[in-house]
Amino acid sequence: MSRSLLLLFLPLVLGSCFFGERRLNSPIDTDALARLEIGTSTAAEVTAALGAPEQVVELGENSAWLYRHNHEKNTGVFLILVGLYGEDVQSDRVWAFFDRNGVLTQIGATLQADEARFRLPGLD
Repeated sequence: MSRSLLLLFLPLVLGSCFFGERRLNSPIDTDALARLEIGTSTAAEVTAALGAPEQVVELGENSAWLYRHNHEKNTGVFLILVGLYGEDVQSDRVWAFFDRNGVLTQIGATLQADEARFRLPGLD
């Protein structure tokens, strides 16, 4: 077999694969989150514990702050004729609600960012 013919078919047998990982925002400090007290903690204390919110929503005289941390894992295998790509994005989300005096009235959290996995379709 000639060398140029071998170079032509080499990509067909080699293929490529990759793993990727990306995070959005800092992880949420669950210990600091647990120390916050509804009816007692102030907006300043929430900021000191969790940092600046990603989003602030004004609700009349009240407000809600969103804290979010995403963890994304990507996996791919590519051959000339076949390509598989998998992506899993999991998020930590915290909503903190304040009254007009800046006192914490409610807090809700979904903490799943650590559950992100590398996966390919059909191979779970």
